[in-house]
Amino acid sequence: MNRLGVDFFDRPCETVAKSLLGKLLVREMKLGNDKEIFAGKIVEVEAYLGVEDKAAHSYQGRRTDRNEAMFMEPGTAYVYNIYGMYQCVNISTGGEGAAVLLRAACPLLNVEAIQKLRLNSSRKRSSNASIKMIDLCNGPSKLCQAFGITKQKFNKVNLCKSNELYFAESITPDESFEILSSPRIGIDYAEEWSQKPLRFYVKESPFVSRVKKFKVSH
Repeated sequence: MNRLGVDFFDRPCETVAKSLLGKLLVREMKLGNDKEIFAGKIVEVEAYLGVEDKAAHSYQGRRTDRNEAMFMEPGTAYVYNIYGMYQCVNISTGGEGAAVLLRAACPLLNVEAIQKLRLNSSRKRSSNASIKMIDLCNGPSKLCQAFGITKQKFNKVNLCKSNELYFAESITPDESFEILSSPRIGIDYAEEWSQKPLRFYVKESPFVSRVKKFKVSH
Protein backbone atom coordinates (compact mmCIF):
# COMPACT_ATOMS: atom_id res chain seq x y z
CA MET A 1 0.00 0.00 0.00
CA ASN A 2 1.14 3.53 -0.79
CA ARG A 3 1.35 5.09 2.68
CA LEU A 4 0.66 8.74 3.45
CA GLY A 5 3.66 10.62 4.85
CA VAL A 6 4.24 13.67 6.99
CA ASP A 7 4.04 15.95 3.94
CA PHE A 8 0.40 14.93 3.45
CA PHE A 9 -0.51 16.08 6.95
CA ASP A 10 1.74 19.15 7.04
CA ARG A 11 -0.86 21.30 5.29
CA PRO A 12 -3.76 23.48 6.45
CA CYS A 13 -6.17 21.50 8.60
CA GLU A 14 -9.21 21.99 6.39
CA THR A 15 -7.23 20.85 3.33
CA VAL A 16 -6.04 17.71 5.11
CA ALA A 17 -9.57 16.94 6.33
CA LYS A 18 -11.04 16.98 2.82
CA SER A 19 -8.06 15.10 1.40
CA LEU A 20 -8.46 12.28 3.93
CA LEU A 21 -11.87 11.37 2.54
CA GLY A 22 -11.49 8.29 0.38
CA LYS A 23 -8.11 7.40 1.88
CA LEU A 24 -7.51 4.16 3.77
CA LEU A 25 -7.05 3.69 7.49
CA VAL A 26 -4.98 0.51 7.89
CA ARG A 27 -4.46 -1.57 11.03
CA GLU A 28 -2.02 -4.42 11.60
CA MET A 29 -2.38 -6.32 14.86
CA LYS A 30 -2.46 -9.76 16.42
CA LEU A 31 -5.88 -11.24 17.09
CA GLY A 32 -5.59 -14.52 18.94
CA ASN A 33 -2.70 -16.41 17.35
CA ASP A 34 -2.96 -14.70 13.99
CA LYS A 35 -1.65 -11.41 12.68
CA GLU A 36 -4.46 -9.55 10.94
CA ILE A 37 -4.37 -6.68 8.47
CA PHE A 38 -7.60 -4.77 7.92
CA ALA A 39 -8.61 -1.44 6.46
CA GLY A 40 -11.47 0.98 5.97
CA LYS A 41 -12.12 3.92 3.68
CA ILE A 42 -12.52 7.22 5.51
CA VAL A 43 -15.90 8.77 4.72
CA GLU A 44 -16.40 11.41 7.42
CA VAL A 45 -14.10 13.80 9.29
CA GLU A 46 -14.14 17.09 11.20
CA ALA A 47 -11.50 19.82 11.09
CA TYR A 48 -10.43 21.59 14.29
CA LEU A 49 -8.39 24.61 13.29
CA GLY A 50 -6.34 25.08 16.43
CA VAL A 51 -5.80 28.13 18.62
CA GLU A 52 -8.46 30.29 16.90
CA ASP A 53 -11.14 27.58 16.91
CA LYS A 54 -13.46 27.79 19.94
CA ALA A 55 -14.39 24.14 19.50
CA ALA A 56 -10.79 22.89 19.54
CA HIS A 57 -9.17 21.50 22.68
CA SER A 58 -6.23 23.77 21.80
CA TYR A 59 -8.29 26.99 21.66
CA GLN A 60 -6.30 30.08 22.70
CA GLY A 61 -3.13 28.02 22.76
CA ARG A 62 -4.30 25.85 25.65
CA ARG A 63 -1.63 23.16 25.89
CA THR A 64 -1.74 20.35 28.44
CA ASP A 65 -0.48 16.80 28.70
CA ARG A 66 -3.92 15.67 27.51
CA ASN A 67 -3.87 17.60 24.23
CA GLU A 68 -0.09 17.77 23.67
CA ALA A 69 -0.43 15.59 20.56
CA MET A 70 -2.28 18.42 18.78
CA PHE A 71 0.95 20.44 18.88
CA MET A 72 3.23 17.62 17.79
CA GLU A 73 4.54 16.74 14.33
CA PRO A 74 1.84 16.52 11.64
CA GLY A 75 0.48 12.99 11.42
CA THR A 76 0.51 12.42 15.19
CA ALA A 77 -2.47 10.67 16.76
CA TYR A 78 -4.38 12.52 19.46
CA VAL A 79 -6.55 9.98 21.28
CA TYR A 80 -8.77 11.09 24.15
CA ASN A 81 -11.50 9.63 26.34
CA ILE A 82 -15.14 10.68 26.29
CA TYR A 83 -17.95 9.74 28.69
CA GLY A 84 -15.41 7.79 30.75
CA MET A 85 -15.60 4.71 28.52
CA TYR A 86 -15.20 5.67 24.84
CA GLN A 87 -12.35 7.12 22.82
CA CYS A 88 -11.88 9.35 19.77
CA VAL A 89 -8.87 9.69 17.48
CA ASN A 90 -7.62 12.86 15.80
CA ILE A 91 -4.61 13.45 13.57
CA SER A 92 -2.44 16.56 13.94
CA THR A 93 -1.97 18.75 10.86
CA GLY A 94 -0.25 21.93 9.84
CA GLY A 95 -1.27 24.95 11.93
CA GLU A 96 -0.69 25.41 15.64
CA GLY A 97 -2.83 23.00 17.65
CA ALA A 98 -4.85 21.88 14.61
CA ALA A 99 -6.14 18.34 14.09
CA VAL A 100 -8.67 16.28 12.13
CA LEU A 101 -11.17 14.07 13.95
CA LEU A 102 -11.93 10.75 12.25
CA ARG A 103 -15.69 10.25 12.45
CA ALA A 104 -16.54 7.31 10.19
CA ALA A 105 -15.14 4.74 7.78
CA CYS A 106 -16.42 2.13 5.35
CA PRO A 107 -14.96 -1.32 6.16
CA LEU A 108 -13.11 -2.65 3.11
CA LEU A 109 -10.47 -5.24 3.93
CA ASN A 110 -10.86 -8.16 6.35
CA VAL A 111 -14.24 -7.08 7.67
CA GLU A 112 -14.30 -10.19 9.88
CA ALA A 113 -11.48 -8.78 12.03
CA ILE A 114 -13.25 -5.43 12.31
CA GLN A 115 -16.46 -7.22 13.32
CA LYS A 116 -14.57 -9.19 15.98
CA LEU A 117 -13.04 -6.08 17.54
CA ARG A 118 -16.37 -4.24 17.59
CA LEU A 119 -18.11 -7.20 19.20
CA ASN A 120 -15.39 -7.45 21.83
CA SER A 121 -16.02 -3.79 22.70
CA SER A 122 -19.82 -3.90 22.62
CA ARG A 123 -22.58 -5.45 24.69
CA LYS A 124 -23.35 -8.01 21.98
CA ARG A 125 -21.16 -10.82 23.24
CA SER A 126 -23.21 -13.93 22.42
CA SER A 127 -21.61 -16.45 20.06
CA ASN A 128 -24.02 -15.68 17.23
CA ALA A 129 -24.06 -11.90 17.68
CA SER A 130 -23.18 -9.62 14.81
CA ILE A 131 -23.18 -5.92 13.99
CA LYS A 132 -24.50 -4.61 10.70
CA MET A 133 -21.71 -3.55 8.37
CA ILE A 134 -23.00 0.02 8.15
CA ASP A 135 -22.83 0.25 11.96
CA LEU A 136 -19.27 -1.01 12.41
CA CYS A 137 -17.44 2.32 12.01
CA ASN A 138 -20.17 4.97 11.74
CA GLY A 139 -19.07 7.16 14.62
CA PRO A 140 -15.77 8.27 16.14
CA SER A 141 -15.87 5.87 19.10
CA LYS A 142 -17.12 2.96 17.01
CA LEU A 143 -14.23 3.58 14.63
CA CYS A 144 -11.75 3.41 17.51
CA GLN A 145 -13.28 0.15 18.72
CA ALA A 146 -13.29 -1.34 15.22
CA PHE A 147 -9.60 -0.58 14.68
CA GLY A 148 -8.35 -1.31 18.18
CA ILE A 149 -7.34 2.32 18.74
CA THR A 150 -6.75 3.18 22.38
CA LYS A 151 -5.22 6.14 24.15
CA GLN A 152 -2.68 3.91 25.86
CA LYS A 153 -1.54 2.40 22.56
CA PHE A 154 -1.57 5.29 20.09
CA ASN A 155 -1.80 8.70 21.75
CA LYS A 156 1.20 10.86 20.69
CA VAL A 157 2.30 8.24 18.12
CA ASN A 158 3.10 9.58 14.66
CA LEU A 159 1.09 7.34 12.36
CA CYS A 160 3.35 8.16 9.41
CA LYS A 161 6.01 6.11 11.21
CA SER A 162 3.86 3.39 12.80
CA ASN A 163 3.71 -0.17 11.49
CA GLU A 164 0.51 -0.90 13.40
CA LEU A 165 -1.80 1.96 12.39
CA TYR A 166 -1.35 4.17 9.34
CA PHE A 167 -2.99 5.83 6.36
CA ALA A 168 -2.68 4.81 2.72
CA GLU A 169 -3.84 5.93 -0.69
CA SER A 170 -7.13 4.55 -1.95
CA ILE A 171 -7.07 1.22 -3.77
CA THR A 172 -9.33 2.91 -6.34
CA PRO A 173 -7.48 6.24 -6.83
CA ASP A 174 -9.57 7.19 -9.86
CA GLU A 175 -12.82 6.94 -7.92
CA SER A 176 -14.72 10.22 -7.85
CA PHE A 177 -17.16 11.36 -5.19
CA GLU A 178 -18.76 14.56 -4.00
CA ILE A 179 -17.80 16.06 -0.65
CA LEU A 180 -20.49 17.71 1.45
CA SER A 181 -19.99 19.83 4.54
CA SER A 182 -22.02 20.75 7.59
CA PRO A 183 -21.48 22.17 11.09
CA ARG A 184 -19.57 19.84 13.38
CA ILE A 185 -21.49 17.60 15.75
CA GLY A 186 -21.86 18.12 19.51
CA ILE A 187 -20.11 21.49 19.86
CA ASP A 188 -22.97 23.84 20.75
CA TYR A 189 -20.72 25.45 23.37
CA ALA A 190 -18.44 26.90 20.67
CA GLU A 191 -20.61 29.97 19.94
CA GLU A 192 -20.20 31.17 16.32
CA TRP A 193 -17.74 28.35 15.64
CA SER A 194 -20.50 25.81 16.22
CA GLN A 195 -22.04 26.80 12.88
CA LYS A 196 -18.91 26.78 10.74
CA PRO A 197 -19.13 24.02 8.08
CA LEU A 198 -16.03 22.09 9.12
CA ARG A 199 -17.48 18.58 9.06
CA PHE A 200 -16.85 16.89 5.72
CA TYR A 201 -18.30 13.65 4.44
CA VAL A 202 -18.80 11.61 1.27
CA LYS A 203 -22.16 12.31 -0.32
CA GLU A 204 -24.62 9.41 -0.21
CA SER A 205 -22.27 7.15 1.74
CA PRO A 206 -24.38 4.93 4.02
CA PHE A 207 -21.42 4.69 6.40
CA VAL A 208 -21.41 8.28 7.70
CA SER A 209 -22.48 8.76 11.31
CA ARG A 210 -25.15 11.35 10.64
CA VAL A 211 -26.51 13.42 7.77
CA LYS A 212 -27.42 16.93 8.85
CA LYS A 213 -30.03 18.98 7.04
CA PHE A 214 -27.58 21.81 6.35
CA LYS A 215 -25.28 20.83 3.49
CA VAL A 216 -22.84 22.72 1.31
CA SER A 217 -21.27 21.12 -1.73
CA HIS A 218 -17.55 21.43 -2.56
